[in-house]
Parts: sequence; C-alpha cells; structure tokens
Amino acid sequence: MQSCSLLDSDRGYQEARRLLKSRYGQPCKIASAYVDKVVNGPQIKSEDGEALRRFSVLLTSCRNTQKGTEYLSKIDNPDSLRGIVNRLPYDARKRWRFTADSISEREERQVTLDDIANFVEREGRAATHPVFGDISGNLKDTESHKKKPPVRPKSSSFGTQTNKTDANKDKHDVDRWHHLHVIQVSEFDVPVGLLVGNDNIRALEPKEIRQIEGCGPYATKTRFGWAINGPLGSDHKESKCNANLIKTDHELNERSKNFCNREFSECIADSELGPSQDDQRAISIMKKSVKLKDNHYEISLPWRDDPPCLPNSRPIALHRLGLLKKRLQRNLELHGRYSTVIDDMLSKGYAQKVPEEERIRQDGFVWYSPHHPVHHPLKPDKTRVVFDCSAKYCGTSLHDKLLQGRDLTNTLMGVLTRFRQEHIAMMADIECMFHQVRVTPEHCDALRFLWWPEGDLNQAPKDYRMQVHLFGTTSSPSCANFGLQKVADDNEEKFSCDVIETAKRNFYVDDCLKLVNTEDTAITLPVQLSKLLQNGGF
Repeated sequence: MQSCSLLDSDRGYQEARRLLKSRYGQPCKIASAYVDKVVNGPQIKSEDGEALRRFSVLLTSCRNTQKGTEYLSKIDNPDSLRGIVNRLPYDARKRWRFTADSISEREERQVTLDDIANFVEREGRAATHPVFGDISGNLKDTESHKKKPPVRPKSSSFGTQTNKTDANKDKHDVDRWHHLHVIQVSEFDVPVGLLVGNDNIRALEPKEIRQIEGCGPYATKTRFGWAINGPLGSDHKESKCNANLIKTDHELNERSKNFCNREFSECIADSELGPSQDDQRAISIMKKSVKLKDNHYEISLPWRDDPPCLPNSRPIALHRLGLLKKRLQRNLELHGRYSTVIDDMLSKGYAQKVPEEERIRQDGFVWYSPHHPVHHPLKPDKTRVVFDCSAKYCGTSLHDKLLQGRDLTNTLMGVLTRFRQEHIAMMADIECMFHQVRVTPEHCDALRFLWWPEGDLNQAPKDYRMQVHLFGTTSSPSCANFGLQKVADDNEEKFSCDVIETAKRNFYVDDCLKLVNTEDTAITLPVQLSKLLQNGGF
C-alpha cells in the first residue's frame, strides 16, 4: 500500500482500492469471514441484553452480505444454523425450539437464517426494553424468600490417631510387670500394611487374658499372638490421644454411587427393565421376516404402522441436493471422494437405480432421504455418506415411522472385561456391517435418495434406492445385531462352542475383541470365526 503513495493521487487511489479488493474484498472471503464470526464466537450469557442486541446486528449484517454476494448457502445449512443457535443463552434456545417446530410443522418449510435473525432481534429488543428489560434486580429478593430445604441426616465416621509412646519400649519395660513375665511378645520393625477392624470378631477373639494389676497394662492373646495394651513406662502417665471427627455427606455418596453405576452399567444389569412393547414388536417383525437369501440375511423394516403411509418427500430431498451441489462445486476433491463412495455402493449392490417403470408408487411406501458427507477428525481423507433419516417433511420423518428395536449390542464394559481373561489378544472388525443385512424388496422404496448419474453435476438427478439397512436409520443397529446373533444361532451345530460364543459375546457393534490362552487357538479361531460370519454375509 505504501508504494501507491509514490503514484499520482488519482492513479494511486485506484491502485490502492484494487489491491485492497483483491486481498480482502473477494465475495467468497467476505462470506466465509462472516460465517466464522457468527458461528464460532463465545456463548452469550443469560440476561445480557446488550450482547443479544449486538449479535442481532451482526446476524443482520451477515444476512445482507450473504444475499448480496450470492453465498447464502455457506450459512443457510443445518450445521451453521445450529452453531448460531448454540451461541444463544439457554432460555433463548428453549424458546427457539418452539419457533423452529412451528416453522417446520405449520409452514412446512426449512428454517433459514432470516428466521434466526428475526428471533434474535426480538429477544434482544425484549431484553433491552427500557422499563421491563432488566429483571435481574429481583433475583436476590426471590432467593431470600425461598424456603430452605430440610437438612438431610448425614452419616459420621471416626478416625483416631495416637502418639508413638510405649509401643517401641525395650523388652525390660514389659518384664518389670511380673504378671506379664510368661508372655513372649515378638518385635517387628516394619511399616503397618493392614489394619484389622473390630468387625472381624474371629480374628480378634481373645483366647487368653492377663488382667490389669495396679496401674500396669493388660495382655490379650488372639490367633495372631499376644498383644499388650496400656502404659509400659515407669511414670504410668496416660498416653496422649487425639480424636478427629470426619463427616461424610450422604447425598454426595449417593450421587457418586449413581455416577459409577452409569459409567459401569453391568454392575446394575440385574435391575434393568425388560424390553418394552415396541421393542417386542420390533423383534417379532425381525423374526417373522428374516430369511437367508444369496448368502445374506434379509430383514424387513420394523414399521410402527403397516403400511406406514409415508408422504412423498422428494421435494425436501431435491432442495437438500441443491445445497449439496453447491458444496461439491466449491470443493472438487470432496466431489471426487463423494462420487467414489456412491459408485462403490452401486457396484457392491448396496444401492441400485430405481427402474423407470417402478418410479411412480402411491401406496405410502416411498420416502426420499437427504444425504451429506461426514468426516472423522482422525481420518480427514475418508468421506462417509450419511443419510439424514430425521429430516422432516409434512410433519413426519423416516425415524418417526420406524421402531428402534431392542438394544442387542453387547455392553462395552462386558466386552472389555472379557478382554482381560487370557494373555493372547486378537482384534478384528466387520467391514460395512449395516450394509451386509439387506432390506425386504417391498420396503426398499422407503430408502430412496437422489443422485446424479456417474456423479455428473450437469445432468438431472435420478432416483436411487438402498437395498441394505442404512447407516443413520434408528432401526439399523438392532437389525444388524439381530443378523449377527442369527448367524451364530443358525450354525451352532457346525462350529465349536468357542467360535459361537465369540460371535455372540465378544463383538461391540462391528469390533471384535478376544483373548485366548494358546497360540494354536489364536491361529484356528480367526479362520473358523471368519467362515461362520461368511455364512451370513458378514
């Protein structure tokens, strides 16, 4: 910029503007900066009306900028909108839920940045009202008039500490008491490693007693030998003793116990409730519909109501596909990885193009699910296509129409505990576990999605449908684990008990952790386990 001052004034001014615009004035950079500012800022504190007002101004500026630069899609997407809402105070987020639900249910459309900006503007205006905006002044009065809760009883325990006085006296201090002459007391110069409590009555039961004579000590004999109690010295002064009272909070103990029970759920497994009626219905549907076809298990979708009477959600899928298209056009590398994943699903038979003669179906079994890419923080180069089965259309979603099914997954605590039984470890996983369990053909049209043929964004999108259970459907974990248990049950007579037990008890979803005691078992078990799982397509 300083070099522009060497030019004549008009030319230098124009050159300075050009440089500033090329570096800071590109629409994409401006839009990205606004998105980062409104999404990633600090959370607004409760009753901070001034901060809400400033945030409202920022949202309005961001909205106008995005519209002016035609980059509204950078912020008008679920992830960015959720980030904006998360910056609001907790009470405002609760009120926003009802506003968002009203937009989806009554107006039957997606939430936009305009909706959030208008909501924040109303919240900021109300919080900074000149008369009724500040309500924090009455909080102290309200707290002072609250009735104090009754004091809960607290349990107590006592700890004692005594000075080292007569315990280490020489043996002649014992011999000076004639009633203790026959007692042989062993001396140990070691630290104390274990304290035996008085509740161990058999350990401390007196076998023989030497009673007190004068002011001297007395002795008791237990199964551990003789113990002398009392002063041994010639001065007969009482030993100094300090008593400390330690109080424990009963409520705190209960909270700590409940926390540990939640973290290690198997310790309270016996108190868990049985399956609900919905879970029993879902399992019944799986048992009735499951069949082995082309070396894969085929299981129906567990509908809440059959038929489910699904509305044709193609409009919302088409809208979300348009947002995805803009994202893929901006990131050609993501487009390539995304197309590769879709092509892989088609080539492996996980999905297929809907035949033209089957595209029109009016029996309530057709649903289009939007999809989007997801990346693992530790695997940035790997793209996973996730179907948004919770997307609502006409007040319902695919999740709402399906039963979740019983949780058939082994507990993580149980799998890890069994992973400590032997000393030779084995680890394995099932590739694309959910996609190895197929869906009944009559239900595949409920798993439709839109995509461009050969990934060409210039072509019109076509209808495709999944033929396997989706990663993202509420019923998929239960159906996949049901299939895994089924292959073990159906082949019990063909394989050893160890192989069957491994398939049933050593998998956590698709990860297997197993310990064996010999190298021969470590060689043969994986081979047999692989053959067993192949019988069900896993």
